[in-house]
Amino acid sequence: MNRLGYRGRLRSLAAMRAWNEGIAPCLNTESRAVFIKGKVLYVTVEKPVWAHQLTMMKQDLIDKVIALAGEGAIVDIRFRTGQIRDALTWGPVPDEQAAAGSGADAATPIPDWTGVEPDADARARAAAAAVPISDDELRRRFEEFMLLDIEYRAWAHRNLAFAAVQAADVLRREPWLSNEHLHSLVPTATSDDLLRAREAVAAEFREEARSRILAADAAGASQACEGHSQVELRLLIESMAMLLTGQPPERLDDELVTYALGEEFASYVRHTEEAG
Repeated sequence: MNRLGYRGRLRSLAAMRAWNEGIAPCLNTESRAVFIKGKVLYVTVEKPVWAHQLTMMKQDLIDKVIALAGEGAIVDIRFRTGQIRDALTWGPVPDEQAAAGSGADAATPIPDWTGVEPDADARARAAAAAVPISDDELRRRFEEFMLLDIEYRAWAHRNLAFAAVQAADVLRREPWLSNEHLHSLVPTATSDDLLRAREAVAAEFREEARSRILAADAAGASQACEGHSQVELRLLIESMAMLLTGQPPERLDDELVTYALGEEFASYVRHTEEAG
């Protein structure tokens, strides 16, 4: 899990779940964890006075999230005021649920993403990643998990909102931009648009990085670390880390790259630094 870059994402999910299911119900105000960027948990609160109060309690709340989600899940929490929306509904909604939830407060359905069919290359990558797992059932379930992840990423890339497409175009050129700077360039983009734009461009960079790694392996170990190609690969990997964490180049370190991308990519950055 760590080698493939899933550990950081699972810790992020655990931190959001810890807030939404463990901490938020105990507070006297509506709040919701909306995303994590670079180990910083962003929480939307409906009233400014409560955003201020929660900020005063921040260290205690950080400790509570870590206790529920695990050590290293987050390092900070930032509170912002805004509308608390219902959770999005994935896939087709059964008729009885649609009839019961058709009012103004009903959750917004999202087009079904489970119909995306992974290509042969994606299936081969999933099977290869699962090979080290000795337990047959666990190996099968992990391979299914990887394929679901591939399906969702492909769906998300194809179904970006217009503002997210604009943000992605900017990030391809300048992956180090903060969300604040990016929003000033694409003012119509929502937080979700910016998050999905980052993930979409990171997925493009990931595919290019993997193709470069395969080409280097095919060329032989003696040539894999020579010339500008290795520097370009390192820049690609660091760009992915910046996209997924929202951190500028000067804030990147080995821990952050490993957290965002896993050992598989972080090892190439370390190798280039040692060679340099």
